[in-house]
Amino acid sequence: MKKGENKPGLKNLFRRPQGINNPDTQPPQNSGQDRVSDPQMAIVGQPRGISSEDDGEVGSSEISRASTAGGVASSDASSKEIKSSRKQKICQKTKLIWQGLYKLTQAIENIAPPPFDAAFKIFNAVSDAAEKYFDNEEELKAVMERLTSRLVEANRVLLRSDDYGIDVAESSTKFAGLVVNEVLEIDKIQRSSLFEKTLEQDNIAEQINKCLDRLDQATQEHHRTVTRAIARNVHQVLEYTLTEQLSYASNALFNAAGKAGTSSRQACTPNTRENLLDRLEAWALDPVVGAEDNSAVFWLSGMAGTGKSTIAYTLCERLRACGRLGASFFCSRNEEQTRSRKFIIPTIVWQLVSAYKPLVDILRDVQLRLLDPVPNDHINEMLLKPWFDAWQPNRQASLVIVIDALDEIADDQGAEFIKQLISSLSRTPLRGLKFLLTSRPHPDIKRLCDQLPERFRLEEIEPSEVKDDIRRFLSAELPHLEQELDPVVEVSAGIFIYAATVVRHLRPPGVPLTVGEQKARLKQLREVGFSKGITSDEQLVDSLYETVIREALRNPGPEVKTPKRVLYAVVTANHPLTRQALASLVVDASEEANEEAINDNLDKVQKSLDSLYAVLYVSERDNCVYAYHKSFDDFILNHSELAHSAATYFPNRTQECFDILNKLLCFNMCNLKSSYLLDKEDKGLDERIATSIGPKLRYACRHWAGHLRSVRHNDQHVKELAALLLGFSRLKILFWMEAMNLLKADCRRALHQAHSWSLLPQALVASFAAGKPLLSTPHLYISSLTAELAMCKSSTLVVWRQHFPKLPFMECEGIARVAALGKIEGHNDYVRSVAFSPDGARVVSGSNDKTVRIWDATTGAVLGRIEGHDEYVTSVAFSPDGTCVVSGSGDKTVRIWDVTTGAALGKIEGHDDDVTSVAFSPDGARVVSGSNDKTVRIWDATTGATLGKIEGHDSYVCSSDKTVRIWDATTSATLGKIEGHNSYVMSVAFSPDGACVVSGSGDKTVRIWDATTGAALGKIEGHDNDVRSVAFSPDGARVVSSSDDKTVRIWDATTGAALGKIEGHDDNVRSVAFSPDGTHVVSGSNDKTVRIWDATTGAALGKIEGHDSYVWSVAFSPDGACVVSGSGDKTVRIWDATTGAALGKIEGHDNDVMSVAFSPDGARIVSGSNDKTVRIWDATTGAALGKIEGHDDDVRSVAFSPDGARIVSGSDDKTVRIWDATTGAVLGKIEGHDSYVWSVAFSPDGACVVSGSGDKTVRIWDATTGAALGKIEGHDDDVRSVAFSPDGARVVSGSDNKTMRIWDATTGAALGKIEGHDSYVISVAFSPDGARVVSGSRDKTVRIWDATTGAALGKIEGHDDYVRFVAFSPDSARVVSGSDDKTVRIWDATTSATLAFSPNGTCSQDSNVGTWLPSQLLSCTLDQSGWLVQHHTSGIRLFWFPPELRHTLLIPPGLRLISRHGYAHLHLFSTPLGPDWAKCYRPRPTNQLKSIAIGILGYIVIAQFLWYYVRPFFLFF
Repeated sequence: MKKGENKPGLKNLFRRPQGINNPDTQPPQNSGQDRVSDPQMAIVGQPRGISSEDDGEVGSSEISRASTAGGVASSDASSKEIKSSRKQKICQKTKLIWQGLYKLTQAIENIAPPPFDAAFKIFNAVSDAAEKYFDNEEELKAVMERLTSRLVEANRVLLRSDDYGIDVAESSTKFAGLVVNEVLEIDKIQRSSLFEKTLEQDNIAEQINKCLDRLDQATQEHHRTVTRAIARNVHQVLEYTLTEQLSYASNALFNAAGKAGTSSRQACTPNTRENLLDRLEAWALDPVVGAEDNSAVFWLSGMAGTGKSTIAYTLCERLRACGRLGASFFCSRNEEQTRSRKFIIPTIVWQLVSAYKPLVDILRDVQLRLLDPVPNDHINEMLLKPWFDAWQPNRQASLVIVIDALDEIADDQGAEFIKQLISSLSRTPLRGLKFLLTSRPHPDIKRLCDQLPERFRLEEIEPSEVKDDIRRFLSAELPHLEQELDPVVEVSAGIFIYAATVVRHLRPPGVPLTVGEQKARLKQLREVGFSKGITSDEQLVDSLYETVIREALRNPGPEVKTPKRVLYAVVTANHPLTRQALASLVVDASEEANEEAINDNLDKVQKSLDSLYAVLYVSERDNCVYAYHKSFDDFILNHSELAHSAATYFPNRTQECFDILNKLLCFNMCNLKSSYLLDKEDKGLDERIATSIGPKLRYACRHWAGHLRSVRHNDQHVKELAALLLGFSRLKILFWMEAMNLLKADCRRALHQAHSWSLLPQALVASFAAGKPLLSTPHLYISSLTAELAMCKSSTLVVWRQHFPKLPFMECEGIARVAALGKIEGHNDYVRSVAFSPDGARVVSGSNDKTVRIWDATTGAVLGRIEGHDEYVTSVAFSPDGTCVVSGSGDKTVRIWDVTTGAALGKIEGHDDDVTSVAFSPDGARVVSGSNDKTVRIWDATTGATLGKIEGHDSYVCSSDKTVRIWDATTSATLGKIEGHNSYVMSVAFSPDGACVVSGSGDKTVRIWDATTGAALGKIEGHDNDVRSVAFSPDGARVVSSSDDKTVRIWDATTGAALGKIEGHDDNVRSVAFSPDGTHVVSGSNDKTVRIWDATTGAALGKIEGHDSYVWSVAFSPDGACVVSGSGDKTVRIWDATTGAALGKIEGHDNDVMSVAFSPDGARIVSGSNDKTVRIWDATTGAALGKIEGHDDDVRSVAFSPDGARIVSGSDDKTVRIWDATTGAVLGKIEGHDSYVWSVAFSPDGACVVSGSGDKTVRIWDATTGAALGKIEGHDDDVRSVAFSPDGARVVSGSDNKTMRIWDATTGAALGKIEGHDSYVISVAFSPDGARVVSGSRDKTVRIWDATTGAALGKIEGHDDYVRFVAFSPDSARVVSGSDDKTVRIWDATTSATLAFSPNGTCSQDSNVGTWLPSQLLSCTLDQSGWLVQHHTSGIRLFWFPPELRHTLLIPPGLRLISRHGYAHLHLFSTPLGPDWAKCYRPRPTNQLKSIAIGILGYIVIAQFLWYYVRPFFLFF
């Protein structure tokens, strides 16, 4: 064999796919036993000596060097030995190259038979045979080079298949099998007997060369297979990318039968419509038709029921069978997408890119996402122009687009569509594309289509032919009545819907009739309806419908009322109705009195549907009721005797409900006895409810919204009803809520139904219905309405305030309005994932309790509990049509469930670790899952088959490798790797337009990225802990995030500005999502709850400054006018002690500010910090006056001397130090404590210093010399705080042992031990008169004690976290406290705060107290449920605070709350409560009464004028 023979150019033969040459990438390892370890060899299949730019033969340089290695042999060496040595080196080098081909090695080892159980044995066998039977060194080298070239080429092709993510396993296995077979053949030769070897010696080399020839052919075929697969995948990627940008109506495809709201489409009965179908098919397949004129458009018209859709369906089937169907769109009024013009062309293009591949290359340059929302540009820019550029006549025969029932497009846009299509085609003749359009002969459509050369009216078919077709149809459907069908055939007169309706009439669903019964029905039908002799097509269908209706309504009397109303409701409702909904909407207001009556109504509706089975059906998909054909709706509304009644049914019923509500609803209609009582404690209330809320009012309360929702928005009564609703919402809606609560009915569903009509008070309803007020109806007004008026500044609520002048007054400042619409409880463990259904009506949640649960998004009621997973459920999502839910779990499975039944539809296994995230594709056909096994996988949602496996992450698909990656969903190829986060990425989401990606991370940030380039578009900071979940709003304008900081936050997606901070969860918030309309947010938390929030964020009610971290220290100014505070946010702040206004913010410390104090003259402030410094500031300007350094650890406490000349400080370095307050010079360093010095203070005369320490002692020091004057022991734990009494005679100390002690400052003797706190006492202080002691504790309370007796004088609750510091005001009237809840609070410290008891010393429990007085209010506390109650008297409920206000609540003895969250101050003084609660309402005169009063006044004025001025004039004459 000659060198170079049969060898292609090999310039790029060894090019490896992306990632392979990356030095950081670890190569896949051989699974063989003998690993390649030669450092000169390429690990992944490329020999080091062979360049990818080398144009020579594969491996030639390596093999050639092997043949000449060792230089020129010595003359003494044997020629035979030299030759043998060179041959061995050639073969050894070749084997090393082969073993480096890891992809081919893997393929071979999968099929290698014994004794070749590893690839290296096969390579050895080939090499040994070649070395043995090729004496000629050049021939051996040529054979080895050729064989190496083939194997390397095969390996490269396999690597390319990995690069493009395609499956060529069958081809690679076939190639590997050929290699193995050839080796077996060579091995067979080697194992032959010596005699056979001798005979065959001359033929062995030839046989090996033939083996190589076969390998050549196999390699070329393998290469072609992979190349074709790559081309297909590249096209699929582009196709998928394009179609994702299009609005797609899946139910509009001709074969989309069985979807919600559509009766199953069917083909023509065999042997019917043959001539017409042949004509249509001939037009569709004719290559000449449509080339030069408008014959590319065929209009098929016919009256309702003539079978247009069935013919179109049959043609679609035929065209698809021969590969000529381009796309289909079957319009239908039953669904938004199938009746909207804007979906037609995008859905057609969506199908065309699959039917005609070259179109994809043209469309990628079209801005589909920009064109999609503009229907007027669709035909030209999205379809015709791209098709014109893409069409290649030699590649594809013309395709046909079938668009059926264009007359069903809303707002007469079907005619506009045809007009634009015809106009565009007349300007630019189109080749390769034809349009079949069907419709009824709507006047506008007919006028446009009459100019088309290709058109056909179904009425033009010969009557005899139509009769034959109808006879065949009837014979197929009613084979036992074949002899009875002639009259039906005759009267049908070509109207197939007539014949189909007759069939349904004779074959009622679920009630099989005998042949005799069918004949009887047919006879009755013939007698009633066949004798009219009607010939008009439209009148014929109407006649049949009239007969069916007459049959269904044949029973006279009241029983016929329900079937009629069912008809009205189904035909006129704005949305599909279930049987249950119908049952509530078709009965009289007086009929729905109890559960039994409701069930009876449902039975009546079912019987009505049974009688109307020929024209109405219940969809199995959504359980809603529909008419079989649009012509029935037209008949009822336009041609029947029921037309007027049907058209006005819902408007009239709605108005009837409003009339009842406006007439009968009133304030306190059931005479509720006391606002202190729960409804269940009000004796006789049930009887009063039954008497006051009769059946009519009960019905109107429950169903007015259902009727209103069913009114079509284009109805002539809309303005009138909108006015009624507006009037109702001004005041009566409050009385309606009262009635609904007494009826134990949920208001929220009704307001949700009426939401599209008006902005109703959902926040008020949510606050009332979701909280404790619903247990006490008076608190709809006393609590919920009061909070709503305080939180909402809308002018629309002015009338409420006018009608309720005696409500409590609540002052809200600095509180952002984020309404909690629902709190859903039920899970027994963390809620890991939540999602809204596509219609926003339901919420799905997955939990650590191993369950998936489905909830009503309005009421929070549980709709389904799904069990099946064996471990925690990590992720859940709805399918696009809302019928299924997918869940991922720690049990490594993905499961698909039926939403309605909870039945398991699929269990998908394949992951090797926890499944952390799941989602459906937009078309619902696929499911994607991410796992801790570092892979992302794509599955077929129906079969569960694996469609793709995406690898690339270096850790869990959280992603713990800190990256965001974008993948091609079809090929699994990497499209982008986004880096920037400093910790694991916990959540990612695409924006609705696909242009951006948002990510949330453990680095506490939310980031927005360009999805194409990966460029950072925004970094959003604000969370205080890991960001667990992120999502875009449906309009892409906002981003919602949830975090381990227990908050949900809403951000502007463009600027990153904070739009809202939602607090309410008690633990980490794991998952968050927007509702489909963007108005609500759902969140799931470790607190085991799912919560729904109003996402319409409003501005805070005034901006309040506040600390962002723990408040470690507070102090009054000497004049009591100001308060200074030090915080973990590293700032010192000064506040107005009366108003709480911020007077100054001082920055400069580098760590927490642990202690602050005013100088005696109030001009300076001293602060101590964990940055180890003491700093002095100007109290007016905040300017830094001095920085004192010297401590070696955190400074815990600082204080001025009484003359202001010195400062004392205590530190974690165990020392007390005294400094010159002017120069900062150290005046003394006092050592002696064995642990941290927590607190220090000067004596009133400045001579001594007291200190408390972690060594459990209190020590007194000489302030000048530093000498120890006393060591006081007695505490069992750290001494956290110490203070001198005003006279210097006593010292008070607070300790971690929960006690306070008072000591003699001179002798150290214990004077008193005060107990009462439930946790560490962190801060203590004497009152200025020395009579009292105030303490703050980890038990979150502030307490006041008698300094002499130790008796408790007051317990002040209100802080939500540890109380870090307390101090009295100079006048002893107030106490200031600072807390870990980041607030500063000022309290009334007067003795009146303890008036919690009646004169006899017993707690007052008189629920008959009417007007609440200040002395009683001072004894209030807030219980865990949010009720403001009297101490020790939980039965007297004064007010209920919603959760969002509780952390801002200021109640007596609180005087001022300083917090960045703002405050809510409730004033109950002189408010009528208890039995007087109804006095909060004062009826105002109605407009009618006003008019009467004004009229009477006018008459009086006129009469007086006549009497005093006109009468004397007449008397004079």
